[in-house]
Amino acid sequence: ASYTRPLSGPTTMTLSGRFSIENKTSRLGLASVDLVVPPDNPYATSPDIGFPIRRLIGEYSPLERTSRIRTATASLALDGELARLTWSISAKWSRFQAETVTGGDPDPAPVQQAIDAGETGLDPFGPLPLRLLRLDRGRTARFRSDRTELAASAQGPVVDVPAGALTANFNLNAAINRIASVVEGGRDEGSARLSRNSFVASAGFNVPIA
Repeated sequence: ASYTRPLSGPTTMTLSGRFSIENKTSRLGLASVDLVVPPDNPYATSPDIGFPIRRLIGEYSPLERTSRIRTATASLALDGELARLTWSISAKWSRFQAETVTGGDPDPAPVQQAIDAGETGLDPFGPLPLRLLRLDRGRTARFRSDRTELAASAQGPVVDVPAGALTANFNLNAAINRIASVVEGGRDEGSARLSRNSFVASAGFNVPIA
């Protein structure tokens, strides 16, 4: 959305903003567990070494990944004249925010312990008892970035000299960036923050020569 209106004299103001929401859900396939059948297990395929297997757990619904994305922007612009100069000022703020939740596979530890202990009736290649399959809490990742920008400029004649008018232009630009991320669950659990600021100013003059 955008809105423009004149202020006092030649000054005009423009306001604009935007907000969007995006939700997505995807299926990642059946949950699974990685197990090792020890050589002394009754169902072992080798008497010398453990046999690694990956079991798909069809008793649970397929794992899901849910993503929620929010974006927002807002800006303000002013334009006008001061004496013989024309000037403009603009400010803009934007945010990107995302959260991703990924379902986790069952914890293999209880099943592996039962297999290692040779629990009666537990076939590593057959149906696994649900009492030993506890779904992991999964992984949640959150990310947010904020950016604020400011720009100002002015140009025009500032003084008259014998050969004409001396003109000048002034520019100012500044930006502030903030980034934050958090991961809960999974091997890369942790958080991080990053900030970066920039500031640039410049001025130029044009001197007429007779």
